[in-house]
Amino acid sequence: MTVGAAVGYGPSTRLVPCVGDLLAQFLKRIHQESHIDWDRITLVAHSLGSQLSGDAGNKVGGKLGKIIALDPATPFYGYSKLTKSLLNPKSAKHVIVLHTARLQYSMGTADFYANAEKQPGCEKNLETVKEVVVDLWYCSHSRSFQYFIESVLKPDAFPARKCASFKKIKQDKCEKKNSTFFGPDTEVKGTYFFKTKSEKPYY
Repeated sequence: MTVGAAVGYGPSTRLVPCVGDLLAQFLKRIHQESHIDWDRITLVAHSLGSQLSGDAGNKVGGKLGKIIALDPATPFYGYSKLTKSLLNPKSAKHVIVLHTARLQYSMGTADFYANAEKQPGCEKNLETVKEVVVDLWYCSHSRSFQYFIESVLKPDAFPARKCASFKKIKQDKCEKKNSTFFGPDTEVKGTYFFKTKSEKPYY
C-alpha cells in the first residue's frame, strides 16, 4: 500500500484507522463473495504496515488465519507500556512477529527476535551521528523482510530457541535446543530467538 507514503511517518500514522477500515472491508468482501475461509487468509506486512494489518485484523474480529508482522512500527505503537499497539495477539488466530531493529514488547502469539537487537553487518562504516542513528536503524529494520524472504525460500534457514522473555534473550538464558523455525508456516506460541550471519545468505 502506498497511502501516505509521501507524507512521512507521523502523518501516515493518522491514516492507519481509515486505511484499516478499507482493508477490513476488502477482506470481508473476498471472504463473502469468493467464499475463501478466514483460515486461508494471511497478511504479511512490514513496519507501519504491520500496525495497519493488526488494525484490519481487529476490525474483522480476529478471524484471519495469520498475520506475519516484520519489525512492526513502534513510535506511537507499543514502544512502551504507555502506548498501545494496534497489532496484538488477538488480531488473527496466529500473529507471528519478527523483531530486528529495537527492543519491543511482545505483540504476537509468537515473537521472534533475530540477534536480539542490532543486526550483524549493519554496524560497518558508521562514522557520523546520523549514520549511527539513522543508517544503523534502517539497516536492522530492513533485515526483517530479507530474513523473511530467505525463510520462504529455505524453510529451515532459521532454527529458533524458545525463551521465557526478551530479558532472558539478553541474558543468554534461552532453551539450549532449537524447537522451531522462523518462517511463514510456523504456528508456535511464545518468545523465540535465532541468530543470523552478517551477509547474504543470512542463514
